[in-house]
Amino acid sequence: MREQGYTVPVIFITGYAEVGTAVEAMKSGAFDYIEKPFAHQTFLDKVLRAIAESKLLYVKDMQRRATEARLALLTATELKILKLVAQGNSSREIGEKLGISSRTVDNHRGHMMEKLHVSSVVELVLIYTGEGK
Repeated sequence: MREQGYTVPVIFITGYAEVGTAVEAMKSGAFDYIEKPFAHQTFLDKVLRAIAESKLLYVKDMQRRATEARLALLTATELKILKLVAQGNSSREIGEKLGISSRTVDNHRGHMMEKLHVSSVVELVLIYTGEGK
């Protein structure tokens, strides 16, 4: 269900306790599975867990989208350089790999930092890896 864009958690409720049905429901993306009859508190606990999980997924999705939007500001060359920076390459190594001078690499890095409003290479890499603010 998630692959199809459903973001609301689904709790599969059934009157029949069949392992195959439960497995199929979970494979299809159900958040949880509950068999009737059930205690109200059990159901409430599952709903509250589903809501909490849904909030986490929503926050992660918003962070991913924000990162994608920020990285979309960069040129193809800047993205190549950023990837190499994130892999731990020096300006000289990046320049050699891309056939440009280390000074040009440094200029690109500076432009990226300006575009993304960061003040350090660490912040730049954190944005690239999706862990930045």
